[in-house]
Amino acid sequence: MTDMDIFARAYNSGDEFAQVVAACEKLGDYCVIGGHGVNAYSHTVFTADLDLVIASDKLETVARDLVAQGFIREDFEYSVNFRKPGSRLMVQFSTDEFYRDFYQGAVTKQVLDMPVKVAAIEKIITGKIAAWQDASRRPTKRLKDELDLARLLEDNPGLRHLFPPKIVMTVFPPPSGRARELR
Repeated sequence: MTDMDIFARAYNSGDEFAQVVAACEKLGDYCVIGGHGVNAYSHTVFTADLDLVIASDKLETVARDLVAQGFIREDFEYSVNFRKPGSRLMVQFSTDEFYRDFYQGAVTKQVLDMPVKVAAIEKIITGKIAAWQDASRRPTKRLKDELDLARLLEDNPGLRHLFPPKIVMTVFPPPSGRARELR
């Protein structure tokens, strides 16, 4: 059973993920961020959210394409979201200025067994750190962000210098006895 098979069963999703990727691929200048972006650089943890960034001048074209394919659109302050009736996949195109250029330097990686453009790992880390430090987010969301950062560091220890000390200490604790002193 593939990752896509598991995802489709768990989230009652047909080919919505592939439809979104295809719509973005037609236009280019997009990338996956968020949990699926983390999964591209670490072991898979399933999430129903598909977070993306696309060049601002291409968002409306993608939106029209997705609506024509049966997706329902919802606009929020920092995102434009899409969902197909019956599916639990929530597609979120970030419109937050912070993520505006994340698609620049994107690389093709496997996500749910599909080649998709994913933000560079340094940008994924930066985005996750910002989300983790955002005190306005729900505590459970921030804990998930912390876990995502720990997964990224565990699987990419050469990038240790990009992570906050608390995350480094969680993944690579000092020898016993010193941990309490450093916290």
